[in-house]
Amino acid sequence: MTRAKKLKVYRAVAGFNDAYVAAPSQKAALEAWGSERDLFARGIAELVTDPALTAEPLASPGVVVKHSRGTTAEQIKAMPAPEPRTTHRGDSDYTEVFEQPRKPKPAPKPKPSSAALEATETALEAVSADYDGGMKALADQ
Repeated sequence: MTRAKKLKVYRAVAGFNDAYVAAPSQKAALEAWGSERDLFARGIAELVTDPALTAEPLASPGVVVKHSRGTTAEQIKAMPAPEPRTTHRGDSDYTEVFEQPRKPKPAPKPKPSSAALEATETALEAVSADYDGGMKALADQ
């Protein structure tokens, strides 16, 4: 004669729901949830002993029973406030929530004037012509 295994009720957090299952062991509960990881070691799953919470899962052993963790309004209220995001330049898929003020670009520097260069070139031509005339006069003497 085989002895029936004693069922325990386990609970795991599944998003906005709690997933309850009546199973003989933690391993069987993990299989019922379809988990490949040990949710108990991670603190995501636990043993439930409250009779009000264990009644429904014990009525259908091995079946996962989900219960909402509160109304939508309660869940939204419990969410943390969003943190301001910083600007990521060059990331075209990034959507900014808070626009960062941008500094205006400085005015471009004006191009240097060519008047001084033209005056110097004119003076050089005059000196060069005077020098050539002086050299020719010396050669003639």
